[in-house]
Amino acid sequence: VLEDRGKSLEGKRCLITGSGKVALAVAEKLLQFGAIPVTLSDRSGFVYEPQGFTSGNLETIKSIKRERGARVGRYIISSTTAEFGASDKVYETAQDVDFVFPCSHTNEIDYETSNVVLAHGCAGVFEGAHRPCNFEARKNFKRQGVIFAPYRATLAGAALTSGTELERNPITEPETLDGRIDAKMAAVYEEVKATSAEFNARGDLDVGANIAGFLKVRPEPEPPDPNLEPQAEAEPQPPTPTPIRRWAAT
Repeated sequence: VLEDRGKSLEGKRCLITGSGKVALAVAEKLLQFGAIPVTLSDRSGFVYEPQGFTSGNLETIKSIKRERGARVGRYIISSTTAEFGASDKVYETAQDVDFVFPCSHTNEIDYETSNVVLAHGCAGVFEGAHRPCNFEARKNFKRQGVIFAPYRATLAGAALTSGTELERNPITEPETLDGRIDAKMAAVYEEVKATSAEFNARGDLDVGANIAGFLKVRPEPEPPDPNLEPQAEAEPQPPTPTPIRRWAAT
């Protein structure tokens, strides 16, 4: 998405919510692209690293989350720079962010929160959970010209990592899992972009993803049976005249 717009993740500050598998995978991938993930969260609150998490920091959080019942707030014991706060304040605390990756829960970003995100200079929102932005927030982002990548498109590659899929289509050399996911997501993006342009919504990935998804599940019309003789069209019948009622005088 960013490459298509002449942009890059290099040096960009990224706000991430959640601290599960998706959120941590997003943080690791951002580091690979030279970006700076600055937050992670869970129900207990959020941790904010003003200078960004390192790969070592992420390993510490993974170790914490592996313990049953452990919360992300324990991370501040191992950091002298991290801040901790209530989870609903993460968007207010992490300022000067370039991109937002909501990977926590449904409807975590509403209209008011979207205004906070925009005030911090955010240039793009990439959903990493099921519908984390409500309708008003999505509309607000698009109205302000912010890049918006909907979950219907961004989560398309998740199925490729499932055990069932890998058992059915095992990876063989020289193919890699990352390479397979990259190819899948590139194809999804091109399809969504082309669909949005076809239906007069060029650049609106949300509309493109919705329509592309509908076209995939829409039943195809059944082809005519070549063994059946074509039915002759019935001749139109003249309309039946309406009888006129005459009432006798009394």
